[in-house]
Amino acid sequence: MKELALDSQAFKTLRDHFTGSWASREAASLSVEKVYEITASRDVRTMHDTYRTSHPVSEQIRVYHSSQCICDLGTKGPVLCDFRSCGICNIIKSSFKSLAFGVTCNNGRFGDGIYSYRNSSLADRFSTSCTTSPYRVMIACDVVIEPGQSPGGSQLSPNEESIFVASADAIIPRYVVMYVKH
Repeated sequence: MKELALDSQAFKTLRDHFTGSWASREAASLSVEKVYEITASRDVRTMHDTYRTSHPVSEQIRVYHSSQCICDLGTKGPVLCDFRSCGICNIIKSSFKSLAFGVTCNNGRFGDGIYSYRNSSLADRFSTSCTTSPYRVMIACDVVIEPGQSPGGSQLSPNEESIFVASADAIIPRYVVMYVKH
């Protein structure tokens, strides 16, 4: 991972997308402090690209995924921890193949898979940070979705905010967003 400069176009674009889905009152009290770009391994990128090309009707969109971050990620640089219970670090290291405690998927209304949100403010409710960190942490991801597909592949909830994918190959972590709510 590498930290994006605060004045870089990539930082500004991601910050604007991240804060754009919050209500104006909430967005005013929100501050994106750091963004780390995630460089996935060649194998992970190949599996994601293969998944995308094998689903020709699909589109790729930006989503947000939150989990518990029990380490002090970001306070001492872009250093990932080895705690089995740290959802954020396990997801980044495994590219969604392993979540907190080694679990391989979440369970929800569409079944076993990975759940994320187009709207970062909705994903915020699942963001839990350790008490030693001033930051809340969220992962910005790219996900392949197939509109209208049945719950065995990509699925949109009726409000098109919650995104479900059954395969970890359909979603790839791109950025870690470190933010503060005042």
